[in-house]
Amino acid sequence: MSRIDSATRSRLHRMLAGLSAGVVAVAASVLGAALPASANTTASISGTVTSDLDGSGVAAVRVTVYSDDGSGSLAPITFVETASDGTYTLQNLPAGLVTLGFLPGDDDHLSRWLGNVTNPFDADRLTLGEGEALTGVDAVLQRTGSMSGTVTDAATGEPIEDVEVRAIAFTEEGGYVGSATTGADGSY
Repeated sequence: MSRIDSATRSRLHRMLAGLSAGVVAVAASVLGAALPASANTTASISGTVTSDLDGSGVAAVRVTVYSDDGSGSLAPITFVETASDGTYTLQNLPAGLVTLGFLPGDDDHLSRWLGNVTNPFDADRLTLGEGEALTGVDAVLQRTGSMSGTVTDAATGEPIEDVEVRAIAFTEEGGYVGSATTGADGSY
């Protein structure tokens, strides 16, 4: 088994969380879900993305707005990245039912959808009126974590190499978090 460092594990976790957004976008594209060319694009949404650790703004979060036509399909409309203080403004949006996805540009936070959920179909929806400016549409991103340790033989105290160590969290969203393999010194 190959050893996966914590940065790679974190990137993989974020990619898996972000895959749902990609699947939604591809499905919408294949199904032909799109905005009519004549859609009035005068609405806007703004807010701040912060970290659950200390409430500070999170920079470089990709905030994507998706249209929801009510058929179970979501189609991406546009995106922006948060500023250094975590603020964002999505402009020139059409009126209608939308939701937001938040994909961090770092390995320190988890992706989320509006309403602090991981599944886009569970995300909160916003109804945008023509020319409406929604403000205070904020998001709080959860910090990622890491674990480390050493696996040793209980009888001899010697390190054990090539042991798979798994982190498992039992939540509504699933049970597996990640794994690592111990090195020659028993560390992971």
